[in-house]
Amino acid sequence: MSGNYPFVVHYRLHGQAHSVEVDASSEALTPSQARSHVESLHTSAKSSDITDIRVTAGQHGGPTQPGHQQASNS
Repeated sequence: MSGNYPFVVHYRLHGQAHSVEVDASSEALTPSQARSHVESLHTSAKSSDITDIRVTAGQHGGPTQPGHQQASNS
């Protein structure tokens, strides 16, 4: 596959807002795929602890905001 596609996944964990940058290998990242990725980051959390998952397009080399994590969807 050619290139990576950047996305930002926004979600709530235990009621607190979080977001993570994800590089996907396809042009689309579904909320279900995003949930799987977020759950892999928070292995001690229950699936029900992760709510309000929203996926937006990201930008390579964009500014990193405090409190954000960068991750790869490999």
